[in-house]
Amino acid sequence: MNIIQGIYAAFLGLFIGYLKEAGGSIAIPIVFHAFFNIFGSFAGDSMYYHMEQPFFFLLWLTVGVLLTYAGIFLFQYGISVRDHADIG
Repeated sequence: MNIIQGIYAAFLGLFIGYLKEAGGSIAIPIVFHAFFNIFGSFAGDSMYYHMEQPFFFLLWLTVGVLLTYAGIFLFQYGISVRDHADIG
């Protein structure tokens, strides 16, 4: 009954569904979901503990941006591999 968790889980589910449909494989969504769960398990408490300090805020912001970029890159790479496999 955690409303915040329900909201982000709904959006995450929609995004993972999009990854599956656009990527054509279930492998990318499985890896994304695994990394999301691992990150939440190990970084959850430490993320909120120091958020009032600017260094830790910028650290987690940077980590989030880099992980987002890596996810977009891997997604686009998966689409290009799929497209080349369809041609050949």
